[in-house]
Amino acid sequence: MRFLPLKRVEQTILILLGVMFASGCGTVTPKLEKPQIENGSLVFGYIDMEDAPLWYQWIEMKSESSPQKGPSYFWVKDGMFFRVDVSPGRYRFTEFGGDNPYSNMRFRLSLKEQPQFVREFNKSGVYYIGSYKYKGNKPLVGRYTFELVPSKTPSERELLEKILVYAEHEHWRRMITQRLNQLKK
Repeated sequence: MRFLPLKRVEQTILILLGVMFASGCGTVTPKLEKPQIENGSLVFGYIDMEDAPLWYQWIEMKSESSPQKGPSYFWVKDGMFFRVDVSPGRYRFTEFGGDNPYSNMRFRLSLKEQPQFVREFNKSGVYYIGSYKYKGNKPLVGRYTFELVPSKTPSERELLEKILVYAEHEHWRRMITQRLNQLKK
């Protein structure tokens, strides 16, 4: 009977943990902690990827007001995306994507085809980008295309109630609760 050397066993365990993490088994729980900037906003939305080749794990937004800034990435949890500490300015959602052990996909958002993903945040607040359903085509020949079609579900209220669970700092709990109260009217 041959035994694997201990070093080889440790390497195998590390590789397996890496694969589990990359496939989503080791995802980090989002936390809305102490604000990092004074006038930051909460920006959120939802994309239903049920009909897509895979679920998205990240969404990217770039500043049009300050193009020298790098892209901003959002927490993604069960189809909803959200980010805090977004500075005032004009932004464009540029792409989203995900991967699994078999593929890595990036979906680019075109301004011409998806103009609703250019937004301006003028002051500190809670900004709902919308809920969308992924619709794609799978051509035999040619380019794979998609569109994000507006959806009524989940609602802004439903998403805020889910995000509230991650709000560890009073500042974010207060902003979310204020918006929820406005939505009751």
